[in-house]
Amino acid sequence: GLLLGGVLILSVGAFDDRYTLGPWTKLIVQGLAAMIAIFYGFRIEHIADPVTRTAWMLPSWLMTLVSMLWIVGITNALNLLDGLDGLATGVAAIIGSTLTIICWQGGAELGVIVGMAFVGSLLGFLPRNFSPARIFLGDTGALFIGYVLSLLAIEGYRQGSVLTFVVPLLALAVPIMDVGLSVLRRLRGHTAVMQADRLHIHHKLLESEGSQRAAV
Repeated sequence: GLLLGGVLILSVGAFDDRYTLGPWTKLIVQGLAAMIAIFYGFRIEHIADPVTRTAWMLPSWLMTLVSMLWIVGITNALNLLDGLDGLATGVAAIIGSTLTIICWQGGAELGVIVGMAFVGSLLGFLPRNFSPARIFLGDTGALFIGYVLSLLAIEGYRQGSVLTFVVPLLALAVPIMDVGLSVLRRLRGHTAVMQADRLHIHHKLLESEGSQRAAV
């Protein structure tokens, strides 16, 4: 599921980098990649109260909807974060390391193997992606990074306790918060939700810090 969906995400990203696709076309393909992952078992099947540790199983239709929103949401969140040299790569390496540890603690061997290879590739890429960058992620890399992180979080959650998903949520807090603020900002401004702007958290940091390296 990770490989098949990942190839689809890589393909749409590469096509977009070369020829430019509309946001809805990319969103449809991302939804298809999410459905592939869900079909192969990457599902959010329950929600839990972190205080009482009480878990509630989700009905099949809601499980599919929540899982798809998570996968597509995180995939796009990392893409939106890719606004400064080295930012998405570095943040993803930190998040990926955290999720790999979660998978290890939960005995999710697939997550550990994929996570180690994934974080290793990001750290190998980062020196040439840090400002001033010599190579760039593009949509090809940024969408794929988000897709893998979304599935790593689910893999760790599937093998762990009812509390496990709290940690992935915290690990992914920066991109999730950035997306949430972006949607809220555009709704309040009566602009299209998918309309790009330069008001993301990293843009504000760039204004205050004065350089990409300092902001990142």
